[in-house]
Amino acid sequence: KKYNEAIYAKEIASFLKTNHHELYCSKKDILDIVPTITSVYDEPFADSSQIPTYLLCQLAKKNVTVSLSGDGGDELFYGYMRYSFTQEVWNKIKFIPSPLRKVISKLIYVTPKSTLNHLFFWIKFVVKSYQNNNKSMGFLLKRSYTLIAPSKSVMNILLKNGVDINRFFPSKVNDAFLQKYNIPVGSDIILTLARIIKRKAHDDVIKAIPDILTEFPKAHYIIAGPHRKKDPYLHYLKQLTKELSVEKHVTFIDFIPEEDLKKIYSASKVYVMASRTLHETGDSEGFGITFLEANACGCPVIGSYEGGIPDAVENEINGLLVPSDSPNDISKSIKKLFSNEEYRKNIAKMGMARVSEKFTWEKLTIQMLDMINS
Repeated sequence: KKYNEAIYAKEIASFLKTNHHELYCSKKDILDIVPTITSVYDEPFADSSQIPTYLLCQLAKKNVTVSLSGDGGDELFYGYMRYSFTQEVWNKIKFIPSPLRKVISKLIYVTPKSTLNHLFFWIKFVVKSYQNNNKSMGFLLKRSYTLIAPSKSVMNILLKNGVDINRFFPSKVNDAFLQKYNIPVGSDIILTLARIIKRKAHDDVIKAIPDILTEFPKAHYIIAGPHRKKDPYLHYLKQLTKELSVEKHVTFIDFIPEEDLKKIYSASKVYVMASRTLHETGDSEGFGITFLEANACGCPVIGSYEGGIPDAVENEINGLLVPSDSPNDISKSIKKLFSNEEYRKNIAKMGMARVSEKFTWEKLTIQMLDMINS
């Protein structure tokens, strides 16, 4: 009785001069129709208001043939705020490869609710920390003494990066593409695709260019990656090219769109990122996913022994490893690849095979599922 609105409906019907009917049901009346609900309803309308709607239609059938209801309109016409919220969430996660999303979904399904609540609490804490401090998860990880996993195999799987071989694969590159980025046609391209920061050691590659040019005058170094126009390190790199008289053999590219990434990798004869560890800040290379992207596009790679790079680059398998802060070793490794095309192509071939065998999201997903099911 507290929630009975029939009295108000009757007054409105009287005002509009329409017929007014009331139907009062017992608990038994309601329970008796529950088994039939699934045979008369289908999506997008599926909630508890099906029961009163069904009863109302039964009553209306005594006098009319067709009954129109607004039920299901919100589901059909995007009427709830949760739908727009869901779209926002989808826009943020749709770039995650489908196999990985399936793994995450299964993890959520098998994880106890109490654990999920605890996890979401920490996610909120991290997000709030990010908003308040304008810092990423790296802020927390770099200040963590230890990362704990139940076993080495779990740690290896959880920390592995994958490559979408549907996005990265060998592609044909024409002269128009090279001209688009001011790259001389016919160049022996050396590529670094990464943020232009000191840790990436672009300066060591630039210092190696003069020696490389003595044997390979068509060598051309591409430094591609996001940077600030007035960044001190970027200014230093440009000044260094002038001091070494290699300005014509170095091209700086800021943003490369998604559709051009596989092309710039494919056009390059070698990918180089001989990162250094900045001991004063503890900043080091965590892995280097671009090594695998380059490999997937048929480009051999050169990295340093620093940080997690040796996990991405196996010496003489998919590329070459050199000591950090050593332009001389970088020069030797590049000339080794340039001077023996058969050797370079063999490294490229092994690199592609390695990515396909170990680093596709499909393969990593299978490993994670095996771990979950074991």
